[in-house]
Amino acid sequence: MALRHKDVISGRVRENEYEHVRQHILDSQAIGDLVIAQTATQLGRLAIGSDNYILSVATNTPAWISPSTLLADISPLTTRGDIMYRNATISTRLAKGADNTILAMGANDPEWKTPATIMADLSGQAGAAFAWNSQNLTGVGTINTHTIPGGTDTFVLLNATQELDNKTLDSSVLKGTFTASGTVILAATTFSGDITMSSAHINLEGSNLNTVQTIKGIDSALGLGIQGQTLVTDATERPVVFYVLNEATNTFLEVFRCNPNGANPTLKLSRSLELNGQILDAGSGDMKVRTTGSSGGFDLRSTNDTAYGPAELFFHVSTTPTANNELYRARYFGRNSTPGDFEYGRATVILVNATASSEESKREWFVAVGGALNLSMTLSGAGALWTDASMDTLLYKVSGTQVVSAQGAAVANPTDAASTQARLIDLLGRLRTHGLIAT
Repeated sequence: MALRHKDVISGRVRENEYEHVRQHILDSQAIGDLVIAQTATQLGRLAIGSDNYILSVATNTPAWISPSTLLADISPLTTRGDIMYRNATISTRLAKGADNTILAMGANDPEWKTPATIMADLSGQAGAAFAWNSQNLTGVGTINTHTIPGGTDTFVLLNATQELDNKTLDSSVLKGTFTASGTVILAATTFSGDITMSSAHINLEGSNLNTVQTIKGIDSALGLGIQGQTLVTDATERPVVFYVLNEATNTFLEVFRCNPNGANPTLKLSRSLELNGQILDAGSGDMKVRTTGSSGGFDLRSTNDTAYGPAELFFHVSTTPTANNELYRARYFGRNSTPGDFEYGRATVILVNATASSEESKREWFVAVGGALNLSMTLSGAGALWTDASMDTLLYKVSGTQVVSAQGAAVANPTDAASTQARLIDLLGRLRTHGLIAT
């Protein structure tokens, strides 16, 4: 498509006519077309480009190119996801980041950062609370090295494998320190509900063995105090003491204490023990009462001022009682010269007949003789008294009336009628003295 004179001229053309621009046109020219040298000797037309196209040169030939083509030609980007930015001197390429990395500004240039790095940056720069927009916070690891604030709407949730180590909770609900060993150190705490212990213990331990530990009640009915420790780790043993609170004086009164006493701990009462009609059960062993007094012992007294004093009840629980069952036994021990324990006496009640409406028993007394117990006396239910040897007594009464007394003087044998009468009078006097006949 050549450049030519607009008119058809035959013959020679003057120079000024040839060079006059307005006298030349391009074949099929349009507004915006450009004249270019298509060869070293030939001019030609470059049609106008599309809107926003840019004139470029490719292989020594001008051509229109789109902005995207031009940008692709001049851009340093090489890979999908690359970003172009200005460095200190030129525009350059920032290669695409790895999956889930975040674009952030470095000291001078942009850079890709991992979420962990971003979170670390945020934790160091945060000047106010984070708003999670009512979303869940999941996958939380161990919370450490920080104080968790209190408040009516502040709390921390941990899953079953996470720990709250060396942290202090400070709020109107709970205030205390959680240690790495799993214990909780609480300040003064008020419980408005029950504390249920399931196969567990409450151990009260002070900073040293001399520290007094106390649980205080709110009134005299509920007051309970504990002093000492249930377990110590050194050679020093200390008692556990229980108190009740005297609300009137706001002081604790000792109730009882448990003395360690090595492998045989003892319980010492400091106040009266009221069973309130309940059973004191010694189990399969004996209930033993000991006293350190020279003549102290078991003192049973009635506090009810009536016609009756205190009573002892001994019950044989067999449902199939038979003759010779022992219903009661009292044994009397002491030491011998060995020294060794020896039974010096025994008293029993023996069942003779258990038939209903015909019940019968007897009492037996055993006394030691010759190094062994001897059945010395038996009293039957009918009142018959049997002794193992002759009885030696100053007198014998029947229903309160004396019938036998000390032996009287000898009565001589009669020799005749007169002496026989005299000896009979002597015998009657002896019988009246004994009480066998009335005076």
